[in-house]
Amino acid sequence: MKLKYKIYAMISSIMLINSGCLSSEDTIESVDGRFSKINGSKIILDNDKGISWEDQPNNEEYNYEEANIYCQGLKLEEYSDWRLPTYTELKSIVKNDRTPTIDSIFENTLSDWYWTSSKDSNQVYYSVDFASGEYDTKHPDNIQYVRCVRSDTDTTY
Repeated sequence: MKLKYKIYAMISSIMLINSGCLSSEDTIESVDGRFSKINGSKIILDNDKGISWEDQPNNEEYNYEEANIYCQGLKLEEYSDWRLPTYTELKSIVKNDRTPTIDSIFENTLSDWYWTSSKDSNQVYYSVDFASGEYDTKHPDNIQYVRCVRSDTDTTY
């Protein structure tokens, strides 16, 4: 794990305690040191990538445009700068040794296809299947699930 993001996670936790948003009884949960979550939080911090993930998506299916609108309209814990993940971001949380094929810290993930914002030259979007860990391209009219992400550009998480 990059030292920069370890420090980022530690500073963020201290800031939340000092601001009163997090009590001293709350703890940070970590899986393999890569992801952390404050108990009761709806956000998972990716300590390697410096991004935050929506912890509990609503598990509704959307076409690409609707999925994009959903993420752009999402507000979690005072953050409103959510977006669809890139293919690289979404593929990075795949764990092929379990079903669904996603790190166990992520809750409510269905073994199905999820949108990314990445598209190929044919204007179709890459998607990741959490049943198999595989990827494919899908037409924007297809119906799939979504898990939103945000770039952590500050230290207020």
